[in-house]
Amino acid sequence: MRNIYFLLNSILISSAVRYVNANSNAGSAPYTSLATASNDLQAVINASQAGDEIWVASGTYIPSRDPFGNTSPSDSKDKTFYLKDGISVYGGFNGTETSLADRNINSNITILSGDIGILGTITDNCYHVVLFSGSNTAAVGVKLDGFSIANGFAIGTVNNNVNGNVA
Repeated sequence: MRNIYFLLNSILISSAVRYVNANSNAGSAPYTSLATASNDLQAVINASQAGDEIWVASGTYIPSRDPFGNTSPSDSKDKTFYLKDGISVYGGFNGTETSLADRNINSNITILSGDIGILGTITDNCYHVVLFSGSNTAAVGVKLDGFSIANGFAIGTVNNNVNGNVA
């Protein structure tokens, strides 16, 4: 019985709340306070582990990397927000909340946008705004809540021709 308690206690201790704010500077890992919030959502996703929550302040966020972490992929349209198993990503914050219940997703619009090229020109947008990782094609324990997802342009080869916003 002690071993089970220790395991559960370890899981609870290891989870963290991490912060993203479009108006922040680059921030500094581990992004666990408003003072160290990053303006790069993917950097915070990459720093997170299963059980973590990411609180994202209102604003528009565009992908900065492809699914392999490249910031300058051969095709910039491969950039995406690549979500990892077991993390929860919440939008709709104004940046001062102290609990998840305090956010207001109607007042604090948070957009994940694939409009990475010339604004308003769809043909240079990323193929998929959001991709989920996971074994057997299903992400495990991922939550994405409080976001508008827009401006994906899925066109091209087999993997890039369906589901422009979320795949």
